[in-house]
Amino acid sequence: NRYKPGGVLAAQRGWAAGQGILYWEIWNEPDFSFFWNGTPNDYARLLQVGYLAARAADPNAKVLFGGLMYWEKPGWLAQVVDVLRSTPAAASNNYFFDILAKHQYSRSMDLYDRLVEARQTLTSRGISGKEIWVNETNMPACGDYAYNQPCPAAGKGTLADQTHFMIQAAAYAFAAGASRFIVHQLRDDGIGEAYGLYRNDGTDRPVYSSYQVVADYFRGFGQATRTTDGAVDRVAFTG
Repeated sequence: NRYKPGGVLAAQRGWAAGQGILYWEIWNEPDFSFFWNGTPNDYARLLQVGYLAARAADPNAKVLFGGLMYWEKPGWLAQVVDVLRSTPAAASNNYFFDILAKHQYSRSMDLYDRLVEARQTLTSRGISGKEIWVNETNMPACGDYAYNQPCPAAGKGTLADQTHFMIQAAAYAFAAGASRFIVHQLRDDGIGEAYGLYRNDGTDRPVYSSYQVVADYFRGFGQATRTTDGAVDRVAFTG
């Protein structure tokens, strides 16, 4: 009610029609114990209540399943979805989420593999038509001025690796059916990893140029298709 278009803040601040928040992500990485120590049943309950409350306040609201990091609990999505499917009125309420969100880092092929796997998890349970968003991705840089992390470093890459990752990851994500590709993050947050397109001193990393390539060229396409001959992967974007 506070943040939706036409809500409390819109009235107080004179926002234009349609200005406000439509998309609501229910938690962050619930499959990672650092952020969530409950069970799949607990999260399914939170998602159900969050969905119904958001839709009651704003029938146009879209609810995201909390972005999944995958690696600690690979079966989490299936476990939660199975709970949701057994919940009364789940099917009539879109299974209590509109969009599946994924967080994938550091290895570009993971965006393809994990998104395809997630789609199969849903379709095998009779759930279709969901958008999938990659709403966190990047490769943190090593060997840069920030945080004094020399290369090689696990899960990190050189500035060149980071630049290559951006284009590869976006291509794989769209080939796997992602409808949004959101990069973490605009600038370093100072907590110890160099994710920023910009450093905290205001200078841009080379990865910003590859982000521009993605923004300029990977849009407005009709279909992205991956092919491989075992040695080379190709993603073709067609009209």
